[in-house]
Amino acid sequence: GKGGGRNWGIEPGEFGVHGHYDSDDRLSPSVLQAPEEFASSTIVMVSAGEYHTVAVGECGAVWSWGVGSTGQLGLGSLFTAPLPTLVGAEVVFGGSKPHLAVCGSCHTLVVTEAGAVWACGQGGSGALGLNDTLPRFVPTRIDQKRFAHARVVTLAAGVYHSAAVTRGTQRRRLHLGKRKRLLQSGSARRARPRGSAQQTGARTRLARPSGWPCRALPWPG
Repeated sequence: GKGGGRNWGIEPGEFGVHGHYDSDDRLSPSVLQAPEEFASSTIVMVSAGEYHTVAVGECGAVWSWGVGSTGQLGLGSLFTAPLPTLVGAEVVFGGSKPHLAVCGSCHTLVVTEAGAVWACGQGGSGALGLNDTLPRFVPTRIDQKRFAHARVVTLAAGVYHSAAVTRGTQRRRLHLGKRKRLLQSGSARRARPRGSAQQTGARTRLARPSGWPCRALPWPG
């Protein structure tokens, strides 16, 4: 809500994870001592990675803080940000307002209202979906053709992989970044994702992806 977010945890404060600009642990919620533009924003979502955090404001502004050693903060540097720092809004994200951000261990993904996905941070194992394993220090758009030109509606990010769900006129599909251990051989045909796709009755099927870019999973029938 307005007036800044509340944050707590037991991770060392020295990494800037809490956004309090000190090295103290927080065992109970406390208001972030954040810049005025963040404190006066209505924060609609927050996501936390291993040592970094990202927040999205109602106005579409994206903020990040914590460790930036692999570019996961999207600030164009590798420095730590001990306080919420503005990444950008519509201008940075291709003219479309961001409405969702998710943190992996060392990378960050942002979805805009246009259904486009932007990625930054560690690119190892192809987790960014940008057809290579290089890091990105600022948000970089994933080619929409990797999602069959469909709008992405939600995302998830792990340590070495990412997943996105797209919405078409009648169905949703799951897209995965490459990671050999993502799905074990023999379980792919039985696996079904849980969450919005299954709850809405959409059929989704998992299979082992190949190549570094995002890959759409085969659709049954």
